[in-house]
Amino acid sequence: MLLFFTVIAQEIIIGDRTIKGPLRSDITTIWDLLSLLFNFGMGFVAIILVFTFIMAGYELINSQGNSEKFSDAKRKLTGAIIGLILLTSSFVIVKIVAYIFNLQGPGF
Repeated sequence: MLLFFTVIAQEIIIGDRTIKGPLRSDITTIWDLLSLLFNFGMGFVAIILVFTFIMAGYELINSQGNSEKFSDAKRKLTGAIIGLILLTSSFVIVKIVAYIFNLQGPGF
């Protein structure tokens, strides 16, 4: 556990040397870091969802009446829609919890 906090530390002083951390200067607490990671994760998942929608739509168009290909593309499209609903609801829940507990940070 100590290694984890050493890795995310903003600055470590060893003797007379100071080593700066890789994070931005506005990240001062673990909540700020979690907020940044949450926002990065949301963006990453959104990009994956866009590609999933594009691939499912392409497969749907190219099924050309083949019922097996059509049902496979429809299943992928349904999965992408469910993923979008989960992504949106998790974003809203986190924002509501952050508002209720008055969490401040770069991403909240």
